[in-house]
Formats: sequence, C-alpha cells, structure tokens
Amino acid sequence: MSMRAFTLIETLMYLALLSVLMSGSLVSAYAIAESAERNRAAAWLEQEGLFLLRSVHWDIQGAVVLNLHPNVLDSVLVLRTIDGDTVTFESKEGLLIRTTDHGSEVLSHYLLDNFSVIRTGIRGNPLDPERIILSITSTTLSKGMRLERTFSDIVYGDAP
Repeated sequence: MSMRAFTLIETLMYLALLSVLMSGSLVSAYAIAESAERNRAAAWLEQEGLFLLRSVHWDIQGAVVLNLHPNVLDSVLVLRTIDGDTVTFESKEGLLIRTTDHGSEVLSHYLLDNFSVIRTGIRGNPLDPERIILSITSTTLSKGMRLERTFSDIVYGDAP
C-alpha cells in the first residue's frame, strides 16, 4: 500500500480555489447587507410618507374652512378646525411644518421635495364631487443611492 501525499502544486491549487470561494461568499454577504439597508431606508421612507398624508388628511376631515381656491395648485394649506383653531401645513427648508394657534411642529424627518394641494370638483355635484388632492414627494439617501417616493391622497367632501 503506497501512501501518496499532496504535492506543493496541489496544495496551492486547493488554497487558490478556497480563496476564490471565500471572496465570492464575502461579496455576496456584503451585497445582501447593502440590500437590507436600502430596503430598510425605503420602508422608513414609505412609513414617513404615509404618516404625513394621514396627518394632513386627519386635519382636513375635521376642517370647517379651507383657504384654497378651486383648481389652483398651492404649496400651503390653511384650514380652520371645528374647535376654531387655524392649522397651516407648509414646506419650509425641505420639512413639512404644521402650525396651529398653539405652536408649530415638524412632521417630516426626511427631505421633502414637494408638498402640494389642489381643490377640484364642484360642491354638491354628485358627478364631480368637491375634493382635495394632496401630493408629497419625499427623498432620502441610503448607501449613496437616492431614494425618492411620491405619495398622494384624495379627500372627498363638501369642504366650505
């Protein structure tokens, strides 16, 4: 029975093959980690946009007076609540600011590229009901990649 040992060339070949496999697995692991980070940032951006829409929608639903001219796109929304408080939504320095008679609060945590509202439709017309269309575009950077998402909502009702 003859015993045969690995030669130096065979050992070097196995080491080279092992290093190629290890580097491939490291590259894959890094790509998975980056993808997870981008997905996390996209999920946060999605939650932020939905929160902003719900916040504005909530105040519009309880509004008595809306200071929007029909069919005119505006970047400031001013309304009066049932309690008589004045609420203003506007984009300042890339943030959505909600101002009431009691103070101001920043609603957004990500850069806001656009906040716009438009009042369309005809009050009391069931074929073309009055509605307010909200649009928000929010942006963030994740691992050098720009993530941008536009959110919109329509609030129906006879707003005075």
